[in-house]
Amino acid sequence: MYEDQFGYIFLVCATGKTADEMLALLQARMLNEAGYELTVAAGEQAKITVLRLHKLLSSMGAQEDASRL
Repeated sequence: MYEDQFGYIFLVCATGKTADEMLALLQARMLNEAGYELTVAAGEQAKITVLRLHKLLSSMGAQEDASRL
């Protein structure tokens, strides 16, 4: 339903959220106007990207530390 309404999949930064919380977010966001929802979805994608970059950089730092031993 979300994809039919907005034209893209539901994006949410799920870290630390329960399934019930994500469902509540989905239901609430279905009420948004398309332009506003695009802004919300872009913000969620940004959160996901930051977390992934942090994880990547952390793992690279750990690899560099190990190579110094």
